[in-house]
Amino acid sequence: MEPRESTARESKLRDQVVQTQQQIQQQITLLSREWLSPAERETLQGARGFLQQSLRALQESDFQRASNLADKAHLLVEAIEQAR
Repeated sequence: MEPRESTARESKLRDQVVQTQQQIQQQITLLSREWLSPAERETLQGARGFLQQSLRALQESDFQRASNLADKAHLLVEAIEQAR
């Protein structure tokens, strides 16, 4: 069992996760309005899935898991944007 993060560290991590989630949601919204290839749409759907899992982990106060999932969503969104 891992020791619990300090309250200040948890608060900072939570704030970072929320900011990343909001940024990813904005990127997903913008990309969903564009024409995307079937492969890009599938990648975007994967990003949505990771974002939803991240939101659930945040609700459960699992900040590290929420951060990891948000990072995965971010990587998928970035891959689509770089391919454009």
